Amino acid sequence: MEPSQAKVDIRLQCDPQRERVLEAEVRSLRAQLDWMTSRKAWRIVQFANRIFYWLGHLLPVARLRPWAGAVKRIPRRLGLDRLSAWARRPLRQLKHCGRATFINRLRTIPRADETAPPAEVWSGDYDVICLPVISWHSRFQRPQQMMRRVAEQRHRVFYASLEFHAGDAAHLSPLREGVFETMLPGVPGTSVYQRLPSRDEVRRMAEAIDRLRRERRIASAVVVVQLPFWTALAEKLREQFGWPIVYDCMDDHSGFSTNCAAMLRMEKRIVAEADLVVVTSDALEAKVRPKTRRTALIRNACDYEHFATVPPSPKEEGTVFDDVPSDAKHLTIGFYGAIAEWFDADLVADLAELRPRWRFELIGSTYTGDVARLEKLPNVALLGEKPYADLPRLVAEWDAFIIPFKRIPLTEATNPVKA
Repeated sequence: MEPSQAKVDIRLQCDPQRERVLEAEVRSLRAQLDWMTSRKAWRIVQFANRIFYWLGHLLPVARLRPWAGAVKRIPRRLGLDRLSAWARRPLRQLKHCGRATFINRLRTIPRADETAPPAEVWSGDYDVICLPVISWHSRFQRPQQMMRRVAEQRHRVFYASLEFHAGDAAHLSPLREGVFETMLPGVPGTSVYQRLPSRDEVRRMAEAIDRLRRERRIASAVVVVQLPFWTALAEKLREQFGWPIVYDCMDDHSGFSTNCAAMLRMEKRIVAEADLVVVTSDALEAKVRPKTRRTALIRNACDYEHFATVPPSPKEEGTVFDDVPSDAKHLTIGFYGAIAEWFDADLVADLAELRPRWRFELIGSTYTGDVARLEKLPNVALLGEKPYADLPRLVAEWDAFIIPFKRIPLTEATNPVKA
């Protein structure tokens, strides 16, 4: 192929891609403009502008000039200068974002004579910045399942790590096709459940994501927040780039002993500020709906394809729970999930003592859980955490599943994905 023909082919290939990126850019800027003009501060400034406009037309300008200096001094003497600056902030944001932000974003769009980037860069209309509640490598549940499905819809997912580094850039590690673990700047060793990030940390995180946006050509994105720790960062990303915030509220955070009081206050803020709040249960919906702009109920669901690989048990052909005396049955009762403070270990211990011929297999971490009685029982096996890929094989041997949670507000508001 001639060099000139190759350039023409590359140009033809890039033009549709460039068009899609520009369309996503326009949607992002329109969302940012809509967000700014919907603020209360914007409406206050517009109202004040209309008043001064009509005053300027009704009164001679010469008569108003002597009063101009006094009008400027009055707010300062009354301590209202900060309020005045706050009211003008949307105008300044709109002024600066209109040109500088748009030009910076255009720099990320490839020219028609450039070589086409990898297909995954152009796969979806928007990307997802996931600010999660758990690490990707922890127990595989709703956060990972949802982000995996999002990636299958050809949207790139940048899944934040719960570990931080002392540098300035975002470090990416591929997790699966279309999903990247993103380690952000911060204080190494920070507990995202016990400590909120400082303003400087939020600034560094936002700057790292801004650099990532340019390098990975993120024209439009949705910020999915799953833990109140990330509230300030999500708000800053929306302020800078117009990216909407979706708060995925999976649990009643006030029920976790690991969450500090400041974290609970921050949750109230994200519930009120998010563009969409997603909840998993009726109890959570009733709690947050009066405080949100928009709410959606999305319950957890089974990963059917994963567990459909479990072969039929030979025991299913006969009768297991019949009139045979209970002490003559050899049954295996199972549970997988967090064996934590909301897990009713005493109830399981009572069952194991009443039915010594039944075997109880418990899969999961025992962090914050009291398993002293369970460890002493010979027919109870604490198997610890197991890989998600091994669960179908392990549960195939069980005769019954149980979810022995305590009846507390935390569990009343939950929607266990294992169900």
